[in-house]
Amino acid sequence: MSVLQKLKEATTLHQIADLLGYSAKGLSYVLYQLPMSEKYKTFSIKKKDGTDRTIKAPTPELKKLQKHLANLLYACRAEMEKEGFKNTVSHGFRRGHSIVTNAEQHRQSRFVFNLDLQDYFPTFTFWRVRGFFMKDKQFALHEKVATIIAQIACDGTALPQGSPCSPVISDLVGQILDQRLVRLAKKYQVTYSRYADDITFSTRRKEFPSAIACEEPAGSGEWQIGLELLDRIENADFEVNPEKTRMSVKTSRQSVTGLVVNAKVNVASEYFRNAKAMCRTLFNEGRYYRTHLPPEVEGGEPQPEWTTNTKPLHGVIGHIHYVKSKAVRRDLGNKKDPEPADKKIKPPAARTLFRKFLFYTTFVAPDRPLIVAEGKTDIVYLREAIKRLPQYHPVLGQFIDGKFQSAVRLFRYPKDKPNREPINRMNEILEITGGAAGLRSIVLDYDRILPKIIHRPMAHPVILLLDNDDGLSHIDKAIKGHFGVQISKKTTLPSYHLAHNLYVVKTPESGEDDTFIEQLFPQEWLEKPLGDKKFNPNKKHGAEGEYGKAEFAEKIVRPNASDIEFGGFSPLLDRIVDAMKHHYEK
Repeated sequence: MSVLQKLKEATTLHQIADLLGYSAKGLSYVLYQLPMSEKYKTFSIKKKDGTDRTIKAPTPELKKLQKHLANLLYACRAEMEKEGFKNTVSHGFRRGHSIVTNAEQHRQSRFVFNLDLQDYFPTFTFWRVRGFFMKDKQFALHEKVATIIAQIACDGTALPQGSPCSPVISDLVGQILDQRLVRLAKKYQVTYSRYADDITFSTRRKEFPSAIACEEPAGSGEWQIGLELLDRIENADFEVNPEKTRMSVKTSRQSVTGLVVNAKVNVASEYFRNAKAMCRTLFNEGRYYRTHLPPEVEGGEPQPEWTTNTKPLHGVIGHIHYVKSKAVRRDLGNKKDPEPADKKIKPPAARTLFRKFLFYTTFVAPDRPLIVAEGKTDIVYLREAIKRLPQYHPVLGQFIDGKFQSAVRLFRYPKDKPNREPINRMNEILEITGGAAGLRSIVLDYDRILPKIIHRPMAHPVILLLDNDDGLSHIDKAIKGHFGVQISKKTTLPSYHLAHNLYVVKTPESGEDDTFIEQLFPQEWLEKPLGDKKFNPNKKHGAEGEYGKAEFAEKIVRPNASDIEFGGFSPLLDRIVDAMKHHYEK
């Protein structure tokens, strides 16, 4: 039975709790016993226009429940789309869709008309959400189940901005508006799309239909929303924000959801220039300006708002790279005569800037010691070993109020997810692909990128963790060539200082034999079967009767960590501590 069918057949709190992965008691506690004051934290953030946007962030207990509800509804929507009930005009909160796919619908148009819906999330009231899940033909849920969903999703009044389930619910309810506006667009032969509360109509025709937007008075350049469009929006229980209604023609800059669409989808040139200026200041001074404040004295120069917080700038650079990468991929896909495979193609400027930024934040200015292992499984082993060996507390981490806080950062390799493009993944941009060979780019970048950076705090060490096996041959020449440091399977130093804050640590040597991190586990755990399969750290794809490192880490080590003796990791952790000590004492 499908998830949607189970939801439609549910009639009790126990049944909906089961679908959400909760006990009836646990669900009842969050819904009915937890006071509203303990469900949300309210704060404001500044919008681009300088006004405040109120955010109601759910507290952890409620947020977890809302995530479960969001996942349930995303699964239901996926099933509906498989059955042919697919919304092709909504680009918000959907896998494979973004502001880029939304903007692409309106490229090279004669007219582009944009409008915003007023107070988008507050529009979806408790009663509106409840009524939708009861009356919608695809859901048609029992009254009690629809009520529970609304109670989970709403803050007592409406969908709050900050809840994990507000996006998917608003998109589901918003389909009613989409259906009406699609019919309107077809009637007047224009293109329609929506990204959350941003609505766009466009056309290549010589005249724009006055039913959607009209110039009043004619030739004034002042455009008003057409009466027929306004009527359909208001009949769907939405309101238009009159301050964000705008028409742009092909002779001016045309933008959709902040992206320029005249020729191809791109960010505004001044936006990119400003981002480059902020990065340049960061690399030179360790800070950058986000905005300019009014002069401190009358008639004086505006004062820059300096910050050392790189997260906002990361968002800006990541956004630029994402948009420009999409444009490059589209152009290559449409190119009739692609470049020869052996021709060296210079990376786009946005990618080069993003890589330099990530190199700076990751390696030049880490907030604590950074350990870069050969793969994602190594990270699982190290995290559990550090947690369960108190002799390394607090140097490598410690328990605070019963929760373990790591004192080192472990470089994360993201999980491979189907239909998820790795355009903005840190490891992809930095070309850290795993294995000793995959860490070679870090060594090279200390030679290629670091000389271009003036501000070099390097307060904490960066430690490359390598298995002492044949994989060293993929990186030892680069280390020797760039830093003059000799590393091989036969060298036995606890740690190797390459340059600046960069170190190498190997798994402890064992005579002539290769060593790798899995050998640090007790033999009994290396011999643990998974069903009828035996562990082979060198398992090849498709090998029968064997399981590999990923399953060992996730199905053996992680769930059984409290029972595993991690003492075999002590020699390796001693080497990591040695590298840290060397850095802080030099």
